[in-house]
Amino acid sequence: MRHTTNKPAIYVGTYHKYASGSIAGAWIYPGDYDSYEELMDACRALHADEPEGMRELMVQGYENFPSSLYSESYISPALWAYCKAVEEVDDVEALEAYADLFSLDDFEDPEDLIDDYQSKFYGCFDSDTDLAHEYIDSTGMLADVPESIANYFGYEAFGRDLAYDFYESNGYYFFTA
Repeated sequence: MRHTTNKPAIYVGTYHKYASGSIAGAWIYPGDYDSYEELMDACRALHADEPEGMRELMVQGYENFPSSLYSESYISPALWAYCKAVEEVDDVEALEAYADLFSLDDFEDPEDLIDDYQSKFYGCFDSDTDLAHEYIDSTGMLADVPESIANYFGYEAFGRDLAYDFYESNGYYFFTA
């Protein structure tokens, strides 16, 4: 029951078929659809062989998206928005980290999700100390401090404190607000 692409995918069956001893269904790629409604129509059409009242969709598998977007009994508009966003961003791993840290439940529009992701994303660093180095360089924080004194600045300690202003997942740092 595995698919062969790295695209976000869900395996869609129905509760009726499952209760009857069958996992008949198919892998669906939410990002392939132009709207959430199109995605849902495709899922329902996949099981058009069932009577209308028995066609309760069941997501029996998922791949290549954060588990926070998975639900066995509900295909969220946020899942569709995330799958569309995956196609638009340059760094899918950063988007995955963002999805691990922030709730996406309110996003039905991929552009809104991307805007929020981009407004919160700060960068990818190997450590809080590396974050501190970049932050100090980009803000010019020590620009007016003589080099003989700046050389004694505690980047490691500052990085630990600075990290409280960020969320971090897999080395990706995001503003908390």
